[in-house]
Amino acid sequence: MAMIMILFAAVAQAPMADAPAKLLSDPGLLIQRADYPAVALLDDLQGSTAFAIAVGANGKAERCRVTVSSGSEILDQATCKLVMERGRFQAAQSAGKMVSGEWKSRVRWRLDGGYVAVDPRFDGPARTSAAANQAFRSVVVTEAVERAGLDTTQKMTSFVILDIDRGGAVAGCRLDGGDADAARAKLACPLFVGKDVFTPGFDRDGNAVADRARVKIRW
Repeated sequence: MAMIMILFAAVAQAPMADAPAKLLSDPGLLIQRADYPAVALLDDLQGSTAFAIAVGANGKAERCRVTVSSGSEILDQATCKLVMERGRFQAAQSAGKMVSGEWKSRVRWRLDGGYVAVDPRFDGPARTSAAANQAFRSVVVTEAVERAGLDTTQKMTSFVILDIDRGGAVAGCRLDGGDADAARAKLACPLFVGKDVFTPGFDRDGNAVADRARVKIRW
């Protein structure tokens, strides 16, 4: 079962403005579970897209630019398209007049559950969740299966919950379902525990924090 989690963390900014541009729309309606691009689901694409919406003096969204790519053009394009279509904004203000500005935010597209989680704190920096780094992407499960003398042609799935410390290392792990047999499930947690495979999460003040992630393993 594919789990879809879309998580927002937003900061509204407008250079030289007394009051920054603001989002007026319900943040929970901007991007929802059903919006996850079908191709991205099939290809197991996920990542975090940071973007900036140019808001005109009339409050209209004029354009969207990706400031940090998720690594997937499909997810980046979906982010801008949906926010441009559904977002309603209040223009920035300077010296009592409406002026052009930007509204910045970030969307995390994740495939690890069956729900959509939205962080509604759009009026200030919200918590940023831990993200898998390159070391995570290079974990090869077939080697563990081969070392255990198991059949590598059998296709199974395990889910694990990983406890991530403030340095990004996996400090704990527990199984959380899947159709893998006991032999493969036993191999799951040792793949990650003690390894620095995540970029840590951060709180509102920019301090690294412990976090938790649900990960799908394909054997």
